[in-house]
Amino acid sequence: MNTMRYLIDPVTSAVCAFEREALAFIDKALAAGMVDCSRPPEENESWDRETAMWAVRPDQDGTLFQGKALAHLNATRILREQLLNRLCGLGYDALNEGDNDMVMAIHTARRALRDITEAPAVVAATDIDQLRNAVSAAYQVIVAAAPEQMQVAFLGIQL
Repeated sequence: MNTMRYLIDPVTSAVCAFEREALAFIDKALAAGMVDCSRPPEENESWDRETAMWAVRPDQDGTLFQGKALAHLNATRILREQLLNRLCGLGYDALNEGDNDMVMAIHTARRALRDITEAPAVVAATDIDQLRNAVSAAYQVIVAAAPEQMQVAFLGIQL
């Protein structure tokens, strides 16, 4: 394995004193079986000398979560639109049939779906797993509260 590809200046092919020191440290860590340097660092990672591992830079940790959270919430909003449209169709049918209980249940579910990205647990999430779990839990509550005739709207969609 060539760890030097990450430490040599690609323009001059020169290894500076700091890079020699870093390379020696990595070689010692590899020899001791402490670290796997088989991959280059990600954009938001730097070498952590204490743990001998690539680690997310503290200044990048929040930015990384914010990007993942935004992507997940955008995907949730897209699926939510599909659900809102399905429920709208069911609500129209229920209204034409005079089924006021179903109309109210659909109205309640639609309101809850619109608020799902603003639920307290979703807003309070500090990592992507918490966010996914919070959205999923809020969605499961909505599905569980829906009458049996309304369950067809939720088929095939998992938030």
